Amino acid sequence: MSAHRAQDQDGVPELWRRLWDFEGDANWLRIEQYRDENHLVVRADLPGVDPEEDLEVTISDHTLHISAQRRPRTEPKHVHGYRSELRYGSFARDVPLPDGTNEDDVEASFHQGVLEVVLETTHAAKPAEVRVPISYT
Repeated sequence: MSAHRAQDQDGVPELWRRLWDFEGDANWLRIEQYRDENHLVVRADLPGVDPEEDLEVTISDHTLHISAQRRPRTEPKHVHGYRSELRYGSFARDVPLPDGTNEDDVEASFHQGVLEVVLETTHAAKPAEVRVPISYT
């Protein structure tokens, strides 16, 4: 079966699955984010990135900025049968920080290709929606 007609186990064509998984945007970092009582945790999947040379994490304007670069290896591309589906180049992601995030108390770690950023939250975030009582006359 040719690559453009390949389907996954659920019968979804590979091209549609890639678009659904945001693989169409090479500059997009995949993250997971959650908040507990005292912390906001953001994780980014960055396999093959050298954290000392090619990773930068900053905070400005209530936004966590993550930028990274994955450099290609030196395998000979002229070797018969060479194929690569890996993405190389620059990647970036901006994560808006919710109300109550203490931007001065932040820790970042990198382990086995995963960046983890932990920020302290100073108080509970305001609800996204507040119900306004209506008085009747």
